[in-house]
Amino acid sequence: MSLGIIHLNNLVHRDFHVGNILQNGLKTYISDFGLCKPAHEMNDQKIYGVLPYIAPEVLRGKPYTRASDIYSLGIIINTIISGKLPFDDRSFDRYLIIDICRYGLRPEIRDETPQVLKEIIQKCWDENPENCLTTFDILNQIRFPDNSKLDYKTIEDVYSTFVSLSLDSRSQANYKSRLLDLPNLSELESELASDSMQISTGEIES
Repeated sequence: MSLGIIHLNNLVHRDFHVGNILQNGLKTYISDFGLCKPAHEMNDQKIYGVLPYIAPEVLRGKPYTRASDIYSLGIIINTIISGKLPFDDRSFDRYLIIDICRYGLRPEIRDETPQVLKEIIQKCWDENPENCLTTFDILNQIRFPDNSKLDYKTIEDVYSTFVSLSLDSRSQANYKSRLLDLPNLSELESELASDSMQISTGEIES
């Protein structure tokens, strides 16, 4: 089942990350529908997933939406193209949450990424979920790009990168879905600001 079909059926996956994509030859499948729900039933405040793939608005306590899945898709596309897991040099902690939500931190997009895919990835990551692309938009931009095109060589390269994407034991532990016990973002920012002030005034010993 594709993400487009999921959304056409008014469903939201809610746990979309590279570990839930299965490859069988040239066919790709989305798996793990345990958290998939109708879009109008998004009143569950629990956040479950892999932190780098979770949309900022969800980290802020807003409900999951189709736009949340699209944000995850943008992270997935960039992961596959770059061959690098998102934020693999960071701890998945409160500081990463602040950087994502408050400062708009996103994974690096490689310079050699085709322009049409760069634009798609960046639009998937739009800070405002209302500006987010739909799966229909993405398919149209890939099939009928304005100023550049994806040739078969590009598609083969992306496929090869996906197949060869390897995770070491540490990465496998970090990139598995789990229930995230996240603090309120405003409270978290206040706590971090207080810590910074105490450090600057010497109230916290190093």
